[in-house]
This record gives sequence, structure tokens and C-alpha cells, in this order.
Amino acid sequence: MNTRSHELKLSVTARQVEDVTKAIFHSILFHRSTGKYSYSNPGSGTFSVGTLGMEDMDCSTVNFTYVRCSSADLEQWLTQQLEGFTAPLSQQNPTGSGKVTLEFYERKKGRWLGLGPAETINWEVWRLQLVLVSPGSDQEWQDHQQKLVDALAEVVSHQLNKGNVITLLP
Repeated sequence: MNTRSHELKLSVTARQVEDVTKAIFHSILFHRSTGKYSYSNPGSGTFSVGTLGMEDMDCSTVNFTYVRCSSADLEQWLTQQLEGFTAPLSQQNPTGSGKVTLEFYERKKGRWLGLGPAETINWEVWRLQLVLVSPGSDQEWQDHQQKLVDALAEVVSHQLNKGNVITLLP
């Protein structure tokens, strides 16, 4: 199976690490999500897909608004998963960098009678590398902010224009 791989490299300040990471990952997850599946008759294979709640989120350190699933559980899970990445990077001096990966995969049972180890097959991988910068003057700060907003908008726009993403149905 071919894996779609996406590499993102952004320059951020230490204060922007959490906002930027959440904006990108929430946008990706929102565009890969579907509503809840409700089966009409068990075993018949007929089902309906419910709606997906959404909410606009404003970043506190970047002039950017993104859409995310309105799920407290998803927000809590993503925050916990990213905490090990964002917390140390946010506290580093302005020369640090870090990488975090979001993988979408399918898990298949073992080949012989369902025994053996389960096999995981990646179908999409997002790698985000953040490089810390420290803009000096006001003009450098404004240039940095504009470049970052443009890069975030490009990631979200890339998500919207990808009409050929295959979502595996249950």
C-alpha cells in the first residue's frame, strides 16, 4: 500500500508552539473525521452516518482561526498526546527544534486463523518540524507572524483541496 507522506517545517517562537501544533493537527483530524455510525439492523450492513459537530478556534499567540471537531474527549486526548512534545519545546531557549508525527493506519489481524501479531499499515503520515526563532525588531516580528499565518493557511487549504482522501469505513 502506498503511504501518503507530508512534511511540514515551520519557524515559531516558544510561545506559539502549542497553538501552531494544535491548529495543524486539529485541522488534519477534522478533515479525516466522519460522524458516528449507527447500524439499522445488526448484521444487515445498513447504517447511517450522523453529523459531525464543529467549532471555530482562535489561536491566542497567532492571528489564525481554525475549525476543529467539537469533542471534549478529542481535545483532551490530543492535548495529552502533544504535551510531551509542546511542553519541553516551549521552555527551550530560542534555538531549539522538535519533530512530531501524526499517522493514520489500518490494523490487520494475523494471517493464519487470526493468530500472530497484528500488522499495521500506514496510509498517511504527517511530520511536523518546529524550529524555534526569536525575532528581534518589530518589523522582524511582523514578518514572522505573516509568514506563519500564510503557512498555516496553506496547510488548511491543502486539506480542503484534497478530494481524494480515502476514509476506511467500518
